Formats: sequence, C-alpha cells, structure tokens
Amino acid sequence: MFRNLAFAALVLALLAYLLASVANLAIVATLLPLGMVLLAEQRLSLGKLARQEGLNPTTVWRWSTRGVRGVKLETMNIGARRFTTQEAYERFVERSTAVANGTPIPQRTAKQKESAIDRAEAELEKELAS
Repeated sequence: MFRNLAFAALVLALLAYLLASVANLAIVATLLPLGMVLLAEQRLSLGKLARQEGLNPTTVWRWSTRGVRGVKLETMNIGARRFTTQEAYERFVERSTAVANGTPIPQRTAKQKESAIDRAEAELEKELAS
C-alpha cells in the first residue's frame, strides 16, 4: 500500500493532524486501509443502526455479510462485536440505490488506484512542506 516504510510512518504519525481537517479526509481515505478510515468515523453497532432505521437486526447483519445487489455494508470488528459507521451506512444506501436504479458503480482499475495514491502522496508532501 505504501511505497516505503518511512513514508508510512510519517503518514501514521500525522494521522491526527490530517483527520482534524475535513479537506484532507480524502487523502486519508486514499492512503489508509478501510478499517482505519472506519475508525475515524462515527461508530455504530449493527443493532443500534437497526433500531435507528427501524429495521430488523438480521437485515443489517445480512447487508454486512451478503450485501444487496453486490454492495456490502462496510463493517469492522472490535473484539467480538461488529460495528459500522453512520458514514458507511450512507455510502451503502447511496451505492445500493445507484445499483437498483441501473447506475453502475465505477470500479477503479489498478492503474487508477496507483494514480490516486501518487496524487495523494504528492498532495501530502506538498501539505507537509508548507
């Protein structure tokens, strides 16, 4: 994921700084694994999400394990409990609605992902230099 360990250490050391700025959240989301991005968001248990939305908890569990039309609810395990986030739920609703309406979800190729990483690294280095 990271080109070298020194850069990875630098990114992790500055994570608190980056998360403080909403403008830099896109950089963080590009560089960090999904679990770390989810940790930076507003955590919800699957049961709490079900109660909040008036759903059966089994429905939310199914969204996280099997998904809907190929779209899964992003989750993370902390200990023996599974959590999602409000933001992950919003992304899930947006993506599953798009698929249901016939709008394909764009999938990035490896080359596109690499380009995004390069742009994010350049932007981060520029930010750190200022």
